[in-house]
Amino acid sequence: MAPNDAPEFDRQEKVSGKLEDLTEQFITDGIQEWSLATASAITSVPLPQEEESIVYWLIALAGNMAWAGTVFMRPLANGLPSPAQKAISVIGAGFGSDTVRQVKNLVTSAPSPDRAKEFFAEISAIRADQMEKSLVEGTSRWVRDDFYPWATRRMRDDWWRRNNHEGIKVTSEMEKQREQWINEHILNLSAIDKNALRHYAYKEYVFPGFFYAGKIEGGAQMRRELLAKMVKAVSESFDEYKTQYEQWQFRVRRVEEADSRRRLAPGAPGFPPAELRVPFEPTLTFAGLSLATGKDSITAGQLVRRWKYGRDSA
Repeated sequence: MAPNDAPEFDRQEKVSGKLEDLTEQFITDGIQEWSLATASAITSVPLPQEEESIVYWLIALAGNMAWAGTVFMRPLANGLPSPAQKAISVIGAGFGSDTVRQVKNLVTSAPSPDRAKEFFAEISAIRADQMEKSLVEGTSRWVRDDFYPWATRRMRDDWWRRNNHEGIKVTSEMEKQREQWINEHILNLSAIDKNALRHYAYKEYVFPGFFYAGKIEGGAQMRRELLAKMVKAVSESFDEYKTQYEQWQFRVRRVEEADSRRRLAPGAPGFPPAELRVPFEPTLTFAGLSLATGKDSITAGQLVRRWKYGRDSA
């Protein structure tokens, strides 16, 4: 590197560092909004009437957070998963080593919808942290390959508009002044420019499947739009869940009716609960996505049965 190039290189490094810091801030803000919308979506959708159904439903939602990840569902132009899709993939399905404490606390308490809601909130917070970490880990590469080139192009266009050099021969000195102005402008962003960068980061990195339809201004509007999409995903999946639950209840009643016609020998133990002999494993699909249960994880159905009966099979 020539000695005269050193100051320019230092400025570029500072600009890249500034954009990385901004991106991490945008990720934190975006995931916080995602978490708030997730919690609100659960309270916005009518819960099942039966207490047992409520428990299964909430645990099933906690065990497959793909429903809250539908806002990320847009692949890259080359067909590969976007960084946000990779982030949602870390969630997996079921409850594994990352949720051992929460599972243990749940199964040592009395089964109730309120406790299931608390458990859902705990799992949701864990998943938000996992997604944020995954997105932050990819920040440097995204800033280098996408954000830095886009931000400098945007500022370069702004410089031309401000200086109105149309038809004027651009000298090397003018180019140098322009690049210095661009770097200084990014390092000292106005509120308008920062909002523009935030929107681009949300649109292309944090929520790539959500903001591409049009520009969204302000946190309140973003929160409303996130909530609306999540409520839609939950409502659609709930209809599917109700069908599965009703079919399972029919099978349970058939087993219980058969038990009622059977005679036990004097002193023989009673029949194991039908729920253990006809286990319920709700399968939730969101926007065509259903996450596979993670290796060495327990399913939502297994967790509910352990919670209610201390075991998950007859």
